Amino acid sequence: MSSNNSDLLSSAVMVNTIINTADIMGFLPVKGSTLSITGNATISGNLFSRRPAVTITPTSDPSLATATKNLKCSESGTIFFVNISTYGVLLRLPTPATGIYYTAIMNKDSDGEVTKDFGFYTGSDSYKIYGNGIKAGAVGANFTGGATQLALDSSSASVNAGDRITLVSDGSNWYPGTSNKNFLS
Repeated sequence: MSSNNSDLLSSAVMVNTIINTADIMGFLPVKGSTLSITGNATISGNLFSRRPAVTITPTSDPSLATATKNLKCSESGTIFFVNISTYGVLLRLPTPATGIYYTAIMNKDSDGEVTKDFGFYTGSDSYKIYGNGIKAGAVGANFTGGATQLALDSSSASVNAGDRITLVSDGSNWYPGTSNKNFLS
């Protein structure tokens, strides 16, 4: 094998290794996508992306009719750092689509909050939130009938910095991926 072919083979192995590593770690935007390189190529910089993160500090309390934010499918994967120190926050979920997910984490300003709540809301009785969680202090409570709202409820225990909920869709409904606090459904 000539040195040019050897260099080409070595480059192809390196690029394939980077792509496979990124794919395994979930950093490629579309799993199963391919990268094609014709001719010489230089790859530099950070090939790994970060999840988008947004801070939400509301200016008024929400209602079911006026959510703090209407989430979009294009915002899937976003981490929302939420400040409920003055006002509650309600995020309205989009129509379910397979694999979309959102994470809300209470920021440091929310630490010790006992009057304001955070919640996700489906906006429709056509799809609901199902699964296991903590409800009214009972670990492992199951939302067997589904719920249209899932909240960090400050009336049952204070909300603290780092409290979080991740919701994931199967295309028909929503399911808690992670949580660590009392729910109000």
